[in-house]
Amino acid sequence: MPEGKHSWNPLQLLLGDFPELQQGEVPFLLERLRLFGPVFKWKFATDTVVAVLEYDTIKSLLQHDGTVMSFWAPPGLQAIGSEAGNKAMADPSARMVQRKTLAPGFSRQALRQVLGKVEAIAASHLAQWSAAEDPIDLAVEGRQLAFDFSTQLLVNFDVPEQQRAAVKAKLDAMFKAMMAPPLNLPGTTFRKGIEAKAALLADIKEVIRQADASSGDGASAFELSLKSHRANQGGAELSEDTIAESGISLLLAGTDTSGGGATAALAMLAQAPEVMQRLRQEQQQVIAQHGPGLSLAAVDSMTYAEAVVKEALRLAPPAGAMMRRTLLDLQIGGKFIPAGSLLYLSTFVGSNFADTQLSPSGLAGLTQRPADLAAAASAWSHVDHSLLQQQFKPERWLKKSEGDGASNVRGSSGLLTFGSGPHVCLGMSLFMVEAKVLLALLAREYDIAAVAPEELRFEQLVAAQLVGNAGSVVRVAKL
Repeated sequence: MPEGKHSWNPLQLLLGDFPELQQGEVPFLLERLRLFGPVFKWKFATDTVVAVLEYDTIKSLLQHDGTVMSFWAPPGLQAIGSEAGNKAMADPSARMVQRKTLAPGFSRQALRQVLGKVEAIAASHLAQWSAAEDPIDLAVEGRQLAFDFSTQLLVNFDVPEQQRAAVKAKLDAMFKAMMAPPLNLPGTTFRKGIEAKAALLADIKEVIRQADASSGDGASAFELSLKSHRANQGGAELSEDTIAESGISLLLAGTDTSGGGATAALAMLAQAPEVMQRLRQEQQQVIAQHGPGLSLAAVDSMTYAEAVVKEALRLAPPAGAMMRRTLLDLQIGGKFIPAGSLLYLSTFVGSNFADTQLSPSGLAGLTQRPADLAAAASAWSHVDHSLLQQQFKPERWLKKSEGDGASNVRGSSGLLTFGSGPHVCLGMSLFMVEAKVLLALLAREYDIAAVAPEELRFEQLVAAQLVGNAGSVVRVAKL
């Protein structure tokens, strides 16, 4: 197994290859693909990690998630996490128990209960954006939309306007601490995250007490999961700390996914008026079939809106890689990987370069053409206006019978952003409802256009991040 580059530089020994990765994830991975093939080692800080780039290999491994491998997180995330959460990461059986507890909050019944709230949140933001005197910055407004989706839909935490900045600051501090060295010293990023978590735990516990005292419908994933657990366990209670920790986990995961995915879709739509026009045509058909109301059946029928969301996630995923620890000795890509090894499953590279539906020659063909490999590394160093002009084709996600041109665009074997197999992300269904409702309301009542489309830029480092500049600024106008 190739070990990559070696150095006795003390800083590199501490940070590993991470600084080079930060300069550009795709160039970093494709250069090592050229040198070592689709399975190779690199250094993530002081840990040795095995990168896996082949789409089919990644998907196959995910089908056995919990059997041949378990979840793994960086030390900072483990240190700031809860005891139960860390156990669920390391122990597949505990992880299944956690999924069973949370699953009712993401069921079809749960989606019906929160659908009205999803529509109200999306409608409120669109109205605010269109009423603004100046164009809006999606890099800022997308995070605010994600904050409202996650706080109100996942934990029913309706934060007053005067408290929003404080709660968002707590979440931001926790996000930063997760990837920081776990140094619990005054003033460190990690200590600030620990302090922010303690404050947020107190906030969530108050939500729990209010929910227990309320006779309302409990329309949030958090409350629905809690009610189901109590009913199934004969009223047996989880500890308040355990419940609050689960609420924070939902908030962190939901803010990340909703913010990245929905914002990417809006930013790309602002570059593609022809896609926007087709969304409007679909909404006319949806209204004719289901009426003007946004029922779950109406949302389900929005196949083109879903295709737009999936294409945005393919090109700018809120999670472009997954970390796992092998539980057994494995052969991956013809190489021996011993039990206990850390895996870096690059779903971003796998989906965009190794899916033979998209690229018939796959990675093997790419490595045989050095000029093409170099061109790909350069073109995909970040996702920008030029790349989107070539790549943003939502119709690739449609069946040939569902739309014009679908047969002229290479399809995809499937989206890996939310994982695959027994541990696919529980929140995927809720996110799709959020995104499709947002696009439906946008297409029905508004137009969106980029102010400086050629400046649009997403940086890709494990997760895609919309760069806040002129390219992230859009005008939203009432039709």
